Amino acid sequence: MTLAATPPTIRQLVLRITLVLGAALLSRVAVAGDDAAISLPTPTSHFVDFDIDGYVQTLVLQLAVTLPADQRGQAMALVERAKKGGDDAPTAPEIRAVMEAAGWGEHRSAILRILLHRSNVLDVLPDVAAERLPLVHDSLLFFLGRLSDERLVDRIVEQALLPPDAERGERVLAFIKNTPSLQKLAQILARNPDIAPDFRESLQTLENGIETAQYDDVRAQIENEMPKSVRDEYEIRFADSLLAEASVGAVLEASFRIPGSTEPGRAACKVLKPYAVAALRADLAIIDELLLFLESNGELYGIGALPLVDIFVEVREALSREVRVEDERDNLRRASRYYMDDSQVIVPELYPFSTENVTCMEFIAGTKITDAFLGRPADRAALADRLSDVMTYDVLFATNETALFHGDPHAGNVFHAPDGSDPYRIALIDWGLAAEFDRVDREKIIQLMLGLYLGHAKRLANNIEAVVDWTPRTPEERERMRERMERVIESTEGGGMFSLLDTLVQQLATDGFPVKFNATMFIKSQLTISGILAELDPSFEQDDHVMGRISSQVTRELHVRLLRTLWFPQWNSHSYRSMMSNEDVKDVQFQKVGRGFKAFGGAVWKGVTFQWLRHGGSDDTE
Repeated sequence: MTLAATPPTIRQLVLRITLVLGAALLSRVAVAGDDAAISLPTPTSHFVDFDIDGYVQTLVLQLAVTLPADQRGQAMALVERAKKGGDDAPTAPEIRAVMEAAGWGEHRSAILRILLHRSNVLDVLPDVAAERLPLVHDSLLFFLGRLSDERLVDRIVEQALLPPDAERGERVLAFIKNTPSLQKLAQILARNPDIAPDFRESLQTLENGIETAQYDDVRAQIENEMPKSVRDEYEIRFADSLLAEASVGAVLEASFRIPGSTEPGRAACKVLKPYAVAALRADLAIIDELLLFLESNGELYGIGALPLVDIFVEVREALSREVRVEDERDNLRRASRYYMDDSQVIVPELYPFSTENVTCMEFIAGTKITDAFLGRPADRAALADRLSDVMTYDVLFATNETALFHGDPHAGNVFHAPDGSDPYRIALIDWGLAAEFDRVDREKIIQLMLGLYLGHAKRLANNIEAVVDWTPRTPEERERMRERMERVIESTEGGGMFSLLDTLVQQLATDGFPVKFNATMFIKSQLTISGILAELDPSFEQDDHVMGRISSQVTRELHVRLLRTLWFPQWNSHSYRSMMSNEDVKDVQFQKVGRGFKAFGGAVWKGVTFQWLRHGGSDDTE
């Protein structure tokens, strides 16, 4: 009987014994990379006819023949106990002991491939990105091959400890456990509608359900950092369980009292997990090596001569900020000032008893935004409106010269925190990632959105500096950019406005243009927000909502527009809060009226058309 025909539980047991017997080879992992251990790139034939069951069976036979008798007996005893399961199932120390006893380094490549395929992590790749399977497959193999012995053994043990019938989402979570870079990627993907629902459900647990830290360790770390004199001065008392845990940090709730005050307060004290900080730094070093490897094999992976190292400098910088305590505090202070007069948003206050490595901030009572108003669709729809206003419209059309935005708005960082006067108030927490947008770049982003929606290549070319570092030196260079934008327009079909902007940035990056960190972070944050909006209200149309808000703003500007166009030659002025010139409104009305723009009504147009006709219908904005 072949392995493929055996019951699933037996196949899983075979996997267990494979992991147990073969994992000792990990003691020979070459952190810098060992070509003999794992050969990359993977041949194309692998993705056509690879039989994981047959591959496992072959390795099991090889291991069984070479394993010494005493070790073979110990391994088989573990398998028997695994069959019974329950309290007598193999433990992590026992599995580790067998792994350390064996020494078959020549099987390392096979073990890594089995780990990759059996973890189900490749199945997360959505069908729309199937052509990227070789790239993802080899990137993960490269990553695995450069993990330290300890971290790689941990990963294999986590898989071996799962029950035979574990869901594929559980296996993916075990694969990325204690790996901050992969956990951050998973948080970004958690609301992506292209990913299978069971994977989305599993990945969403990473938004506020990571459980790797131990309470006693976190409390001891905080108490070691915070002098007893400070704890006594503020009468600080810690809760008896962890409040929350993220990829690199853990949070402990505490009560306190400001000296001289009679009112107690509640604080959330956050500290970085030492293991996670070290792991993230190691991950970043591996990512640097991986980018160089992919660049050298660009044609094979379909990325051409794309300068990945240059493109990912900003991405690497974003991940690095996860462990910069003072950066998060600066962002928190800026956000508190920025939203000080906005009753719709609350940002945690930073408390004075914070230490160098412990950030103590206001405890926000609330729930993850996607858990708000369950069973109450009307309230969830209203909350979606509020979220879109706060995270999208109010950023793009801020009255401040510089707009601040949250750079990591997954559902675990955005809370529903109602108060007595506002049932839809939003709390923005965890400000490790944030950025600013000045008015000039925001104005250009609006023009890019219009250019994509209306199919105006020239408008795109004239405002492309909002997303890439590029300064045309000649009219010919600008014309070549316009031609490039025409190709982008032809290749973009469907999707929301921010999805189109993301495609535009990817196209420019592929062409070798260095992308701007702030603009790219904003666009990516909007894709995350769109997933939350769809979950709150499946009928919500992000483009329609934003454009409807722009329409209302244009209507409120009507009297100013009339005065300026009647008495001054400011037909093409973008100085309004909407940043929409009269020419923009004319283009929307007459060239490509669509769902998101049809709210631009007759009252607005009757007013602004007059001067357009006086100017002879000139069109010098496009």
